[in-house]
Amino acid sequence: MKRKLFLTAFALGALAPAMAQTTQQAENLYTFTRLYGYVRYFHPSDANVVTDWETFAVYGAREAEKARNPQELRQTLAGLFNTVAPGLQIHPSDSTAPPVVKPAGADNMKAVVWQHNGYGAGSNSQTYKSIRTNSYSKVPPSQEQSAHFSTISGSIDATPYRGRTIRYTAAAKAESLGGGTGQLWLRVDRESGKPGFFDNMDDRAITGVNKDWRRDTIIGKINEDAKAVVFGCFVVNKGSLLLDDMKLEIETPEGWKTIPGLNGDFENDSLGAKPGYWQFNSGDPLFTVKTGNKAFTGKQALILERTMQEGNMRKAPALFTNDIPAGTTVTKNIGNGLSVTMPVALWSDGKQVYPFSDTAAAIAQNKMMERQLTIPFTGDDLYVRLAGVVITWNVIRHFHPYYQEWVTDWDKDLRLALQDCYRQTTAAGFDNTLRTLTAKLHDGHVFVVSPYGMRNRSMLPLKWEWVKNKLVITRVLSPDITLQPGDVITAINGTPAKEYVDKAVLLTSAGSANALMRASLSNMISGPKDSVLQLTVASADKGIRQVNVSYKMGAAEYYKPSDEKPAYRQIDNHTIYLNLTQMPWDSIKPKLAELAAAKTVIFDLRGYPKDMNGSMIIRHLLKKPENDKWMHMQQMSLPDHEKTGWMDIGWGLRPETPHIGGKVFFLINGSAISYAESVMGYIKDFKMATIIGEPTAGANGDINRVTLPGGYVFTFTGLKVTNHDGSQHFMKGVLPDVTVLKTINGIRNNEDEVLAKAVELSKQ
Repeated sequence: MKRKLFLTAFALGALAPAMAQTTQQAENLYTFTRLYGYVRYFHPSDANVVTDWETFAVYGAREAEKARNPQELRQTLAGLFNTVAPGLQIHPSDSTAPPVVKPAGADNMKAVVWQHNGYGAGSNSQTYKSIRTNSYSKVPPSQEQSAHFSTISGSIDATPYRGRTIRYTAAAKAESLGGGTGQLWLRVDRESGKPGFFDNMDDRAITGVNKDWRRDTIIGKINEDAKAVVFGCFVVNKGSLLLDDMKLEIETPEGWKTIPGLNGDFENDSLGAKPGYWQFNSGDPLFTVKTGNKAFTGKQALILERTMQEGNMRKAPALFTNDIPAGTTVTKNIGNGLSVTMPVALWSDGKQVYPFSDTAAAIAQNKMMERQLTIPFTGDDLYVRLAGVVITWNVIRHFHPYYQEWVTDWDKDLRLALQDCYRQTTAAGFDNTLRTLTAKLHDGHVFVVSPYGMRNRSMLPLKWEWVKNKLVITRVLSPDITLQPGDVITAINGTPAKEYVDKAVLLTSAGSANALMRASLSNMISGPKDSVLQLTVASADKGIRQVNVSYKMGAAEYYKPSDEKPAYRQIDNHTIYLNLTQMPWDSIKPKLAELAAAKTVIFDLRGYPKDMNGSMIIRHLLKKPENDKWMHMQQMSLPDHEKTGWMDIGWGLRPETPHIGGKVFFLINGSAISYAESVMGYIKDFKMATIIGEPTAGANGDINRVTLPGGYVFTFTGLKVTNHDGSQHFMKGVLPDVTVLKTINGIRNNEDEVLAKAVELSKQ
């Protein structure tokens, strides 16, 4: 069969016929977006907390777009928001609005305001919280219910498979996961009680509605002291998911061998009945597990269905103190010659908020909007795409903690993203719209998960890096391609390599410059299954030639742990090497005396720590207790970061024995991100070691996750992290004391030039 030449995602979007957008429509949507964020996150009415804001965004974008002039738009917006936001006034920007009417008995009432510790409406409700003071907030199901997910599970005895690689696969199809996700999971339980291998597909969850079946895979190493492998699948929040052809396999010299006993095809179960073998809480009123006749293979598959309670109204204690009196308003320009004057503090008698808002009318409005829209939402719908931009832009505008470090015009970015919703006319194309918008944040924790993004995609069987301003092969994963480490790619599909990579950069959010290039190249490794890239390659021994490479490798195989050198080894009589990305703390702990006695210790943190080993090692490098506050939580009650306060947090570490007091080196690069950078912040700011390599990723702080209409999800950094002296870490990372960059000759000769420099300096 003749193969198709691969066109990148950024090129594919341009092939779809564009829709037209008038200037008035653009202005209408800009104004709606601004108003939506002010009301949703800062108007403290009772109706606010029962409004379906995702549906509101879709419906509101559709209605706002229709207005033919600012006067009509003003009327439309008043009709949309009056039920939700009493006291809201939309008026010409050259006029003023009267104050909010004070209710009778107001002197005996308390002020109701929104308080946000970060973005509390995301998935990370343990770290980030949003409440209304002196009133009731709608408690999300993740807090109100015993759990926000339901799961099936199975287990096997791990002792026969210790030290070996396990693969867990399943065919999956989302019937309706617009408001939730489906995720396979696998966990290795250890005799020691320490954490073993774990993966729950959090970075590649099943979302939206799938027209076709997909195959998902988890692959990992079973720990040497493993006692059980526990696995299953869960549904987060709500939705319906089909599963079939579920397998556990163990790697052997002869290939992958299926572990027997797993009821993974459901062919022997009665139709409509609960499946054999699998365990789940049959008393969970929100969770239904049964067999159905929509199968991937055979005649039957498993159906997981989860409903979600709306959440109860519960009075919540204040998150922080503020002095915003009831009746306080803000006035904001929202475009089209219009401004909004909106109360951000109302009155409460302990039972309801004044001015009164009709929660029953707000719920009725939710139902009316649903009746008029196409459900379930998909990105093929223009207004679902517009709603996705409306929500994404507002979450970042009001809750991104690095707003002071932005190097973009977020207001201009909104207008461009709204326009792009008309140009990208498909659900798959909208993935690019979201990526382009969020890439401008340079936040290395930003990821866009699309229900269509990974469908029928595979990986190139190679690895590459940007070395000395050239795209260089660093590893070849298949004997079928005639490439070798050190080969330089000068063009891709006839486009100069730098130009081709620059297009990928526009779709990638990352912090430091080297991390941005690393992440962009990583994104290019994935493409439509069986499509082909034509590479123009310059080799040291073969000259310039054309090589076709297919996207044919599965993600599990691509990311399969490789045989690497020992994580802990003696380099010479005086020097110990320890790779923190591979060696867990319970394996390091018995080596502490040896590390403390060594003249030189080289710690490798070119990646993510294996577990909490990084923070534990710091204790053995510290000389005195520390109480630095280098993490900072936003505390907000007003929009646009007005009067934002900060709750400052640290680790408060204390020294532990034995003290590692010899020469210490840390090796870093752009793949050291998040928690790895927390560790390196201590190493750098307390001058615990000589740091060698490249800057770290410049992306630290707990991740938050936001679900959008149509099954799209994006993540972002919700907590601000600085250097210990308060200076900027975001986008800069931890800088090395000695910069060492890879060279093409080093790659060709399989040399670790960063480690070699550490060994060289240790002898001085």
